[in-house]
Parts: sequence; C-alpha cells; structure tokens
Amino acid sequence: MVIDKEQLIKEWVAEHYGCETYEYNAHSRILKIHRGASTRKLVVKYDKKRKEMVEVKYCVICSKEIVGWGNNAQPIRQGTCCDDCNNTAVIPARIKEIRNATTE
Repeated sequence: MVIDKEQLIKEWVAEHYGCETYEYNAHSRILKIHRGASTRKLVVKYDKKRKEMVEVKYCVICSKEIVGWGNNAQPIRQGTCCDDCNNTAVIPARIKEIRNATTE
C-alpha cells in the first residue's frame, strides 16, 4: 500500500489546527503552519503503527527524540524532557529542592 504523505499532512493539519495553509519540507520533516499573522514550526513523521502523522518532540535537556508523552523538565529547564533525563536529572533536582526547603 502506497502512503500519500501529502494527503495525510493536509488532513492532519486540518484536524489539529483547523487551517489549510502550511508548508512541508520532506527532507527535514519540518511543517510550518500558517494561521493569520502567526506561524508555528514543528517536526512531524509518519507513525507506521498508528498509521498517521504525529508531531515529533525533542528533549529540552539532551535533545533526543521523546517517546510517548514526555515529562515536565522543571526545575532543570522549561519544556518537555525524555524519561531518561526525567529519572537522572529532573527527579533528583526536585528531591534536592524539597530537602533544601524543609531544612530552612
């Protein structure tokens, strides 16, 4: 079965953003969605299991692709982090903040 990625992207943009004005670079997988005067830039790819286009998210700490929902990266950084960085950096930082707050 041949996948018409252009049609998939068109449907995905209409479903998620309610607009039809966009630019897609297949090489970089960057999708620019235009709504009025604003433009949103994101990376998308075709998920073979789900048989649909999905937004690709990257960890704000290590820059690896996030699998699944991701995690709140605060207090390390603003944004979303991967499970590895959440376990090795974010949670220990939160524990340290709690310990420091209770000793004051």
